[in-house]
Amino acid sequence: MKKIAAIILSAVMLSTCIVCMTGCYDPTDEFVSDGDFVYYYMGNWHKWMGNTGEDSEDCYTIVGINEEGLKEKIYVPAYYNGKEVRYTYLEQRSPMGISGQFGLEAKGNVVYFPFSHCVKSTLYFVRDLCGDCYFTNCDDKYVSYACSFLYGYKRKGFCNPLFYDKYKQSLTENVTIEEISNYILRYRNKNDLKYSELQKANTSYMFNYGGAPNEGYFFINDFERGGKIEKTPYDPQREGYTFAGWYKEPECINVWNFEQDTLPAAEYDENGELIYTETKLYAKWETASDL
Repeated sequence: MKKIAAIILSAVMLSTCIVCMTGCYDPTDEFVSDGDFVYYYMGNWHKWMGNTGEDSEDCYTIVGINEEGLKEKIYVPAYYNGKEVRYTYLEQRSPMGISGQFGLEAKGNVVYFPFSHCVKSTLYFVRDLCGDCYFTNCDDKYVSYACSFLYGYKRKGFCNPLFYDKYKQSLTENVTIEEISNYILRYRNKNDLKYSELQKANTSYMFNYGGAPNEGYFFINDFERGGKIEKTPYDPQREGYTFAGWYKEPECINVWNFEQDTLPAAEYDENGELIYTETKLYAKWETASDL
């Protein structure tokens, strides 16, 4: 009995020490803001007790949004402080479990996720982000995260054609699928009347260099066919190069004039269904020797 009591007492003392040590580090002390968003540097992830550091990454996660950032259209930044922004959720952990949750709350807003972003489908995230979403990241793992995010929540998502194809393949036999004009996918759980839609966006902005991330896709958007399009809310980055504008072809011969150029007009097939077309804009890059 004495041995058992001693073991229990030791365990309690050890747990208390761990909790106290964990309490010495408060991640919110390292939250930083650019005015619109609040960030946490994932390289500090290892500071939590019980974490091996394997989840530490040289990137940022968004842990909040200020009132100034709550616009009708929210453009999640691709970069902050020279590093990628890859997440929009953070759990504050302790030996006793989750002690805090932080993330992007944007109920009803339209949200654009960048090429680097991993949409982690946590309950907190799903509950508080309810508007139309634009997904750019083509990585298989990220596509599956987005699948969980959209599934069964009456949401409409936009993506590039590569993402669309991977998404379609990821849907299970438990899902009822209706494909419209080969660019809109409507699906729902067979036991649920709620459905979601995924649609191919008609405008893609490409990194346009060999070995570019995300299969070359930097940003996507969807505009009225035959109408004008908008510049990206931020420019792509490439180490050792300066971004020099958007062009109509990979060779960067003809610059896209955002004041005059328009998307192709809508065309329909023999059944009156809209034919999907993707317009790609290509980034031009210059080095110091080019200037």
